[in-house]
Amino acid sequence: MVLPDNVGFPLFDSGTNQAILIEMHYNNPKKISGITDFSGARFHYTSTPRQYDAGIIQLGDPFLGLRGVKINDGFTQHDFTCDGKCSSTFLDEPVTVIMERLHMHKTGTRMVNEVVRGGEIVHTAKVEVFDFDQQGAFQPQQDSYQLQAGDEFRTTC
Repeated sequence: MVLPDNVGFPLFDSGTNQAILIEMHYNNPKKISGITDFSGARFHYTSTPRQYDAGIIQLGDPFLGLRGVKINDGFTQHDFTCDGKCSSTFLDEPVTVIMERLHMHKTGTRMVNEVVRGGEIVHTAKVEVFDFDQQGAFQPQQDSYQLQAGDEFRTTC
């Protein structure tokens, strides 16, 4: 992930924000031993704050629990909604979304995420064919857009 030059994640800016958690997902379904991994991560840090702070919001089914509903064989549709009260709990002013990443582990093949304002869809991101083994997460090509308090989110997998 590469952010615009004037955007950054605030790090180590409070007593509760003092660590970085890195989570790696490996794909070795046959459990072959002795495989060497050469992946890595590079962080660029500056003590000069950026003009805009970045943040992350996770929508849909963030804990992959599917509300306790089992996934059947074959195609099944699951819908998740975050109503306007939801966005009002974390937004007190408009924010600019600069990227979305649609991610379903191995439980989904297609995903649509919609932002609804006043009953009208104001933004749609989708991946028509998702294959976790090929991409891990899908980043739709899109222009940035604004989220506002009271916006509703609908995610369909």
